[in-house]
Amino acid sequence: MNKLFFVLLALLTINLAGSAQKLVVDSLSGKVKTYHSPGRLNRAKATQQLIQDAVAFYEAQFPGKSFSVPLYVVDKVQVPFYDDSTNYLAVGSISQRMAVPRLLAATLNSPTDTVDLVAVHELGHYFQITLHQAPIPVQWANEFFATYFAVCYLQTKNISLMSSDLAGSPRTYRPTYRSLNDFERLYYKVGGVNYGWYQEQFARLGYMLYPRFKTRLVQIAIDEYGPTGKKTPPMDLLQRLAPQEMKTWLQGLQN
Repeated sequence: MNKLFFVLLALLTINLAGSAQKLVVDSLSGKVKTYHSPGRLNRAKATQQLIQDAVAFYEAQFPGKSFSVPLYVVDKVQVPFYDDSTNYLAVGSISQRMAVPRLLAATLNSPTDTVDLVAVHELGHYFQITLHQAPIPVQWANEFFATYFAVCYLQTKNISLMSSDLAGSPRTYRPTYRSLNDFERLYYKVGGVNYGWYQEQFARLGYMLYPRFKTRLVQIAIDEYGPTGKKTPPMDLLQRLAPQEMKTWLQGLQN
């Protein structure tokens, strides 16, 4: 299991809104308008490629709504994040990797190769919250569906967020907090590594459900939590759709 990916998600709650825009001077045209710090053109092109490819995949899967979210590639952003208050994605250009990243490689050479993939998870938040106006009503499910969004796209590239050859056994870390109630109560206050453990579990559930549902589960979430949806509690919804998988997953949280 690649823990680095999930631990990085723990930092996404840091309030970086506005800092990205202040540092940007250059831009790239394209489907996803991209702004970048001086001297980071190659980095910006590579990250734009990743996001535009994910956008193309989802616009083909869900026609009718066109993505419109700018991308910022700047020096002082440590991890990718999505700011839903002003609608933009941001990724770093120094603190992740300065060279052109191998974003779409089928084989990942090190945990750092997945750092950029956090941006696809963040694109999932944009997709759910802003594009389809279907915010998930609880924190754990909000994070799960963003990761599931990433899983569906990355499966088309044969890239997995769960890679045991990169980060050792998932059982080497024993979290202080394990329940969904704890996650809901504390959210990022569970601590960085523990938050990463939760994100790891959400990805595990995603891979359990993906063979059965593919992108249909994304559509179900849009319908359920959109303006005219029933707003069924996420646990009730998932247990109704996949009772055995949810039972297995919930038992795994305590083991």
